[in-house]
Amino acid sequence: MVQAVAPVGRTVKRLWFWAPKQERIEATERDAEIIRAKAELEWTDLTRLSLQTDGYVFHNRKLSVVHPFRTGFFNAEVENNPYAVAGAKKAMISVDAKLAYRAGDLERIVILNFGGEIGDAA
Repeated sequence: MVQAVAPVGRTVKRLWFWAPKQERIEATERDAEIIRAKAELEWTDLTRLSLQTDGYVFHNRKLSVVHPFRTGFFNAEVENNPYAVAGAKKAMISVDAKLAYRAGDLERIVILNFGGEIGDAA
């Protein structure tokens, strides 16, 4: 969507999208600004977190964890791989990570250092 509204700005004031059997959708300068702003992430400083693991996704090298701030799960990006062992055991782990927020919602977790497992998860 960001690329679709790229022309809207100083010289293009609005554009329209439509498809057969659908109503036309207008994108104004304000709409384009909101869409472009949504593409930006706000990163935190390196943060020590305790995360409950839920498994390791081998095909994309991401660690499934319980969302640290609300219900549900989150796939965290990892920089090395003691996480596969912890994830297989669904262990609670301590990590150093950077968090990225979009519009106040957690969008990404990038784990940079593994602090170890915390007790037994079972």
